Amino acid sequence: MRQLTEEELTLIQKAIIRKEISATELLGEIYDHYVTHLESFPEADFNSQMNLLQEKWTQDYCQQLQRDLQDSINKSIRSLQWQLAKSYFSWPRMIFTVSFLFLISYLITSFAWQLQVVLFTIPLLFLITLGIILSMRSYRKNKAIKKIFNFRNSGIFIWSFQNSNFLNHITLPWHAFTLVLLAPRIWAGQNFAPDYILNGIGIAFGLYLILHSLTIFEAWKIKSKTALI
Repeated sequence: MRQLTEEELTLIQKAIIRKEISATELLGEIYDHYVTHLESFPEADFNSQMNLLQEKWTQDYCQQLQRDLQDSINKSIRSLQWQLAKSYFSWPRMIFTVSFLFLISYLITSFAWQLQVVLFTIPLLFLITLGIILSMRSYRKNKAIKKIFNFRNSGIFIWSFQNSNFLNHITLPWHAFTLVLLAPRIWAGQNFAPDYILNGIGIAFGLYLILHSLTIFEAWKIKSKTALI
């Protein structure tokens, strides 16, 4: 197996750039495949083998792979998070879940809604911190592939699809927080609905927020062992 020259590596990079791929995960996989394949042939066969690779890895094929990758990552995160959430309702974690439910119910029914907002900001701040850590780790892990296919060379914004999907899941509670809890009370005051309804919404949202924070964190720990995050 020979070592490819800088000129040959540049030709590979340019060929892959023309496929207009954004996902670092897919770029890394295709680049490794090209290099590994071409290293197994003598220099005289470089052009012919390169043409064979281009016929297989067409732009349409790579774009479809990218769409499939996006769907697969999103579904895998949701599925993993759902499996982790269900585990909190099985023994012995059920004790932890029920205890938290009672605690949330007590705090929400005992404090004014302004203090409830403060209570809910704790897991939200946890999610912000997790998002920052995830982004920093993803940047370091994807730095090498981004350096090969940088924006100035490709004109394409390159990012980790794993990181992007995790950030979408992490920021989801912020939208629910504004929509479900803050907006009705700010816009309409305490007369928006009876207190027991608002408290019920608060309890349900509090449980969701805590479970979401825990499961997305656990999902990230599992995925980070093999993914570029």
